[in-house]
Amino acid sequence: MPIFNVLSGVMTSGNQNCAVHPLTGAVLTSNKWVDTITVTGGLLDGTHEILDTGNDRICVLKFDTAILDRIFLEYDEDGSGMTAFNAMICGY
Repeated sequence: MPIFNVLSGVMTSGNQNCAVHPLTGAVLTSNKWVDTITVTGGLLDGTHEILDTGNDRICVLKFDTAILDRIFLEYDEDGSGMTAFNAMICGY
């Protein structure tokens, strides 16, 4: 099963609280939304949109997932929040 790096880059947390998990509805504490996303490479680099970046709200990374079987998103975090991400295609 091949794995390809779809997108990679840098993201930073903002000050906007995320009080409810967007998929499960679970109540969250001390969670922040991503404020800024910068894509630096990957197979879909140049075919994506970054919406509402740097406005201390909810930044969104948008790309076409119609060709993908599964997506795995990995991010690194330090004391100040999220710092880097990799989105991978997993499947065949």
